[in-house]
Amino acid sequence: MKKTSLFARTLSAALLFGTGFLCAWLVVASSSEAAAQKPSRSSRIRPADRADNFSAEALKKSVRQRLRDNPSSVAAGEFYVAAWAMDDAERAALFTRLQTMPPFAGKSTLVEKLRTAWADRSPEAMVAFSEKLPYGTTSREMQEMGVRAWAKRDPQALAQWIAKYQEDGDYIRPGYQCALIQEWGRIDPEAAVGYVRSLPKDTIVGQQGMMILMNALARTGNIETAVNLMENMDGEKDRNWLLRSLAESLSEFDVTEAARWASSLPEDDREHVLKHVLKEWSSREPEAAMPWILQLSADDPVRENMMRDAVWNWARANAQDAAAWLAQQPVSPEKDNALTGFSYSLAPFSPMTAMEWAGQVADPEKQKTTQLFVMRLWKIYDRDGALAYLSGATPFTPEEIGEILKSDGD
Repeated sequence: MKKTSLFARTLSAALLFGTGFLCAWLVVASSSEAAAQKPSRSSRIRPADRADNFSAEALKKSVRQRLRDNPSSVAAGEFYVAAWAMDDAERAALFTRLQTMPPFAGKSTLVEKLRTAWADRSPEAMVAFSEKLPYGTTSREMQEMGVRAWAKRDPQALAQWIAKYQEDGDYIRPGYQCALIQEWGRIDPEAAVGYVRSLPKDTIVGQQGMMILMNALARTGNIETAVNLMENMDGEKDRNWLLRSLAESLSEFDVTEAARWASSLPEDDREHVLKHVLKEWSSREPEAAMPWILQLSADDPVRENMMRDAVWNWARANAQDAAAWLAQQPVSPEKDNALTGFSYSLAPFSPMTAMEWAGQVADPEKQKTTQLFVMRLWKIYDRDGALAYLSGATPFTPEEIGEILKSDGD
C-alpha cells in the first residue's frame, strides 16, 4: 500500500470539513430565507400590502401637513389619491376642514377632487354625509354627485334608499330619480323600465319617467330599445314631439347615426324629423353636415331647405371657407338656395358684400327676392348706410325702392 504523507492527510481532512460546513450553512441559510419569506400566522397583511398601506398613510400625512403649512402646494392629482385612500370619517373631516379654511389658490379644485374621490370610492356614504350639511348649494351639489355615482354602481340599492325616504315622508328631489333612471337604463334597460312603471303616476317622474329613460337610452346609442319604448308609450304624448326628442338625444351620441336613423323613418315622420336633426347639426358643425346633405337625392325636399340653412350657419362660423366652397359649386337651383342662405347670414354685418353674393343667384325671381330681403336687413341694422345705397345705382326699380322705404314708415 502506498503511504500518504501527513501533510496530504491533513489537507484532505480540512477540505472534507470545509465542504461539510459549507453544505450545512447553505441548508440553514436557505431555510432561514424561506422562513423569512413565509408570513407568520399572526400577520394579516402581505409585505406588498404593508408597503402600499405605508405609502398611502405617508401620502395622507403629507397632504394634511401641507394643508396646514402651505395649502397651495398640494397638487390636485396627489390630493385625489390621498382622498381615495382615506376612510369615510377621514374624508368627512377633511371636507369640513377645507370648508372652514380661508381662500387660497386651488382651493375649489381640491374640494372638487375630494368630492370626486369620495363619489368614486363610497357614494352612499357621501350622500349620507351631505344630508347632515346645512341645506344649500354645497349640500345639494354633493348629494347630486353622490346619487349619480351611486346609481352607476348599484341602482337597486339607490332605488331602495329613495323608497325608504319617501316612506318616511321625506321629500326626494325629482332629479335624483331622474339620475337613477338614466344610469339604470344604461346598465339594465329592462330593470329600469320595471322601475319606471312602478312609480306613482301622480308624480312628475312617474309621468315623465319613460321619456327620461328613452332619451337616456338614445344618448348611449341604444336606439332600438328607445324606439320600442316610444312606440309603447301612452297615446297622450305627441308623436312628432317624441320623435324630435329622440333624435336630439341620439344626436348627442352620434349625429351621423341620428341623421341616418331619421332618414330611414316612414314618410309621414321622415321629413320633419330629418330636418330637425340636420338643422341642429348644421348649426353646430355646418362644414361636416354639408356632405351628408349633398348625398340626399336631388328631388328630396329636405335637401333644398337644408342647403340654405347649412350655408347660412357655415357663413356665421367661417364666412371665408363657406365662400370658397360656394365658388366651386356649379350653377344649379341648389347653389341658388345656398347663395340665399349665405347672403342672409352676411347681411347684418356686411350688407354690401351680401348684396354682391345675392346678385350671383341665377334664377331671376329668386335673385330679386334675396336682394330685397338683404336690403330690408341692411335697413334694420344700418339705416343710414342703407338709405345711402338706395340713393345711388341699385338693382331695384323705383317701385321696389318705394316699398323698401315704406316698410318702416319712410
